[in-house]
Amino acid sequence: MTVRYTIALALFCLAMSAIITCGDDSESTGPITVQGAMQKGPLLKGSTLTVSMLGQGGAPTGVNYNTTTTSDLGEFKVVSQTSGPCELVGEGFYFNEIANSLSGAPITLRAVYEIVSTGSQNAYLNAFTHMSSGLALRLLTEGKSVDEAVAQAETKLFEALGIAHPSGALEANGTAMDLMGADSPDNQYIMATSCILAKAAQMRATDPGEVDARLQELLNDIRSQLQNSETISQAYRGYLKDAEAALDPLAGCVDNLAAYLEQKTGTSPVLPDPNQSMDMDKDGIFNSKDEDIDGDGVLNEHDHNPYDSSVYGKVWVDVSTGLMWQSYPYWSGEWEAAIAYCDALELGGYTDWSLPTISELRSLVRGCDATMTGGTCGVTDECLTDDCYNDSCLGCQAFDGPGLDGCHWDVKLGGPCWVYWSSLSDVNSSDGAWYVEFEQGRVNTIDKDSTPGHARCVRGRVGP
Repeated sequence: MTVRYTIALALFCLAMSAIITCGDDSESTGPITVQGAMQKGPLLKGSTLTVSMLGQGGAPTGVNYNTTTTSDLGEFKVVSQTSGPCELVGEGFYFNEIANSLSGAPITLRAVYEIVSTGSQNAYLNAFTHMSSGLALRLLTEGKSVDEAVAQAETKLFEALGIAHPSGALEANGTAMDLMGADSPDNQYIMATSCILAKAAQMRATDPGEVDARLQELLNDIRSQLQNSETISQAYRGYLKDAEAALDPLAGCVDNLAAYLEQKTGTSPVLPDPNQSMDMDKDGIFNSKDEDIDGDGVLNEHDHNPYDSSVYGKVWVDVSTGLMWQSYPYWSGEWEAAIAYCDALELGGYTDWSLPTISELRSLVRGCDATMTGGTCGVTDECLTDDCYNDSCLGCQAFDGPGLDGCHWDVKLGGPCWVYWSSLSDVNSSDGAWYVEFEQGRVNTIDKDSTPGHARCVRGRVGP
């Protein structure tokens, strides 16, 4: 063997050794299989994944491993010759679970991960790993271990997003969250987060063709803000809050993804339930346990769309009677006009409104035992003569009720604490009609034509 050949061979072996060792924090260990999926929703078959090995302080070593997804579920498998910290970078077209269609542009997802030196392991790239990856890389440069950097970055992201977690805190790293996995708290959280982000992008887009760009922009902006300041701006947190309030997480997200997966696999999947991790009306109760998810005053069991908050503040269901009411009436006028107004009202998706009877009006009284339903005031639908009226019907202390401004009605109702018409005439005088005045909870009659009153319309029992 010549000297020149020997030197060349030695230099080649030295170079190969440098590639294999991959920096101070990487170690040559032989083939290690990393498998998982890229999900926002799932990236399509042929999407690319690069495993970029990192050295001391998170600096790239120049050693990369490449693969492509093997299915439209975003699944991948890559074989690494080294263990240690790395950045996973995936790119490709994906199924948009909000638009219920394939994306018109590719998306990039990132994750900071550590390949361990034993056997096969799983890793998932998703919106959460992407948004936290920038801060995790920064923390690596500051001397944190991979576990420390990822844990701190993901905790900061969790706190910044304002999206609730079923357990109150993350249970594992983001790379363990599987959008198509078991119905576990972490998977419920990533499903909710993924749906909310996609909805926020849709709401911010001024044209359907820019939704995909808006989503990437949203993910990248949050990633950058977190990396630089360890939080996100109030504006971006507001985007997510508005999206959560406008989202039907089942019909508007999960059902679309389930149908797509069934088409691809031939089986009907059971996906993580985002309602376990969402609080649409921000009342501190998860959707899954909230009897009024959208906070519109109509209980879910009686609501034609429990995720539609467009009628919030307009209707309210009294659970004690099952009656549905206008929660904030603004109309006022004479008695016959009040009857006509309620008969013509269209509100909350219903058209069968009417002016309430005196007993129905009295069922609204709160904080005045004498005129509440069953109180000592004798005026009811069945007793409308002067003999039924007594001193108890005068009501109670003015403006001492539980409602806003001291009105004697439920705290969820609004409107002036004044005279509200009933549909029933005074038996002793056809010129008069019965009313309830909610300053004091008073029950009495007034002239139908000379005194304007308010109309709080009602519709029949909506409960059992």
